[in-house]
Amino acid sequence: MKVLISADTYYPHVNGASYFAQRLAEYLQKRGNEVAVICPGESFFHTKKTINNILVYGARSIPVVVYRDFRFSFYVEDGFVQKIIDEFKPDIVHIQAHFVVGRKVMKVARKNGLPVVATNHFMPENLIHYLPVPGFVRRFVGEVMWLDFVRVFSRADRITTPTESAAELIRLRFKKKIEVISCGIDLERFKPGPTQASLAAKYKFNFYQHPIGLYVGRLDKEKNLDFVLSAIALALKKVNFQFVIAGKGAEINNLKVICHNLSIAGYISFPGFIPDNDLPAPLVTLQG
Repeated sequence: MKVLISADTYYPHVNGASYFAQRLAEYLQKRGNEVAVICPGESFFHTKKTINNILVYGARSIPVVVYRDFRFSFYVEDGFVQKIIDEFKPDIVHIQAHFVVGRKVMKVARKNGLPVVATNHFMPENLIHYLPVPGFVRRFVGEVMWLDFVRVFSRADRITTPTESAAELIRLRFKKKIEVISCGIDLERFKPGPTQASLAAKYKFNFYQHPIGLYVGRLDKEKNLDFVLSAIALALKKVNFQFVIAGKGAEINNLKVICHNLSIAGYISFPGFIPDNDLPAPLVTLQG
């Protein structure tokens, strides 16, 4: 089967939706499918290249100033998408978001009579808290964003989302069936094994005498790590453990201040960004 994946965030972007799209493309291809991706490119001009053995069509894009190494496609022409469909000749299209790239691919795919599956990773609440406006304005903007999402995704043949909680939120807005399909974990990579001392030393893990909790991801406001730290402060009154917060983001300094104010700084480690290749060894297998 020939699968065209549309993603508004893809390599080299570092975020969950980007990683999901990359791994989906790679694993579908490993299973014998032919896969191509259309996503924001790495320049102001349209591009076509192979990334990790996946054919990637890059739509013209501009950098997002507040997020390093993140680019955004502000406009995608119908003709650009049509040319890709004519060239690649997909059997099915998979939309990863309803933003600029996704909505244009949805439009052109429907025009060509192609079946479309749409997977949702979007929640307005993850974006509107950045707006410096009163709460009632944020709620209004959130509702407008939800309506826009429904308008695009209602054209899909099938709608999926990674978790039951996310499905419950969008079932209220659709008459269609919402299917829950987990992002999944590669159990060949992420499985118990011996700790690699060199990697433990590299990231300064010196907590062998206590259990370890772990968070790996962006350190941004929508991740609610301030709430997690408050819970850790309560848990530490009953059990002694260490907690590792791995990743980078705009909230890192604020999180360190919260740790200090809660008097838990000695129990929290911030090793910074961990490359994907290092993730299984020092973090998943490190045990107390």
